[in-house]
Amino acid sequence: MDPDMCMDEAMKAYTNNDYDTLIDHLTDYSNWLDKGGFAGVDAPDVAEALYWICNDNHNGQFSSLYIAMNVNPFRPGPLAKGPTPDSLAEIIYNKDY
Repeated sequence: MDPDMCMDEAMKAYTNNDYDTLIDHLTDYSNWLDKGGFAGVDAPDVAEALYWICNDNHNGQFSSLYIAMNVNPFRPGPLAKGPTPDSLAEIIYNKDY
């Protein structure tokens, strides 16, 4: 598995409003990491950006974006309020989709 390609496909799914595919790619990436797989070069930043996008745009705990947020392997720190400043995650997060 190529984690960067997986997360690229997850971002494409988000931009196409294909939330089931988004959830599938995030689940695959999470399972890959659980098995000790290489995190990828850009994949961790994409995962972080997708976490915050889902966090800020979901419509409650039964929405697809809420589910995507929860299967995402990224977990923010207790004081985090958004993507890491001056990071690739912040650039992706701030991109207008």
